Amino acid sequence: LDLVLGAAYDKYQVIGKSIDMSSSHLSYDLNYVSISLGLEYSFPVQDKLSLLLNGNMAYNYLLSGFQNMGSSSYDLADSDFEDNTYSYSIGTGILYQMTDATGIYLKYDWRNTMDMKEKEANESYKLTSYVYSVGVRFNLAN
Repeated sequence: LDLVLGAAYDKYQVIGKSIDMSSSHLSYDLNYVSISLGLEYSFPVQDKLSLLLNGNMAYNYLLSGFQNMGSSSYDLADSDFEDNTYSYSIGTGILYQMTDATGIYLKYDWRNTMDMKEKEANESYKLTSYVYSVGVRFNLAN
């Protein structure tokens, strides 16, 4: 069982259903930076190949965001859109350990934010994402 620290840049494009007769869509373009802390369990499959299972919690900070309605675009910095959020994720993947200190992984994660609330309109929402990633992992304990 390993403790995993992470940092990421996440870009979301959320496209909603049609909002009027002219088929205009409500959409959001969101850019977050996040830091995470989690646990990961590694099941050895072969000499340098392992199956990974993981779960983590993350703090997400909104770097920039825009709401788009038809041809109009609104900067979310000028609104009550929540810019600090927390999320959790669970996932699986495979790891090829190249050396004792480095490995390459291919992962799939299901990620969900905690309820994000609008300050003025008693509404809440969540962002759910399905993340495929390829990366290099460094073992800092060696």
